[in-house]
Amino acid sequence: MNPRDFLTVAATNANNPASTEAERRTSVGRSYYALFNIVREELKAINPFLFFSDGGDHSRAVKYLKRSGDRVLFSVGQALHDLKVARHRSDYQMSVVV
Repeated sequence: MNPRDFLTVAATNANNPASTEAERRTSVGRSYYALFNIVREELKAINPFLFFSDGGDHSRAVKYLKRSGDRVLFSVGQALHDLKVARHRSDYQMSVVV
């Protein structure tokens, strides 16, 4: 599967003026996982030892990108971090309106 396909789902939910709170929250999650999976595949080609099965891949990807010394990679890492924070808010903070 192409992780970019998640963006289609996310955009459909986010851009629909009649979308529900649940659809907007789902859009945030799909956006995050689209970016994470794209980044993960790209980074695995560069550094296959960066990813393990211990559940720390998300944090390692952000740290790797932000510490790369490259402005573009830093901004991708920051965007991934920001989307992760938004996803946590969308998934766990039910009193916040998304």
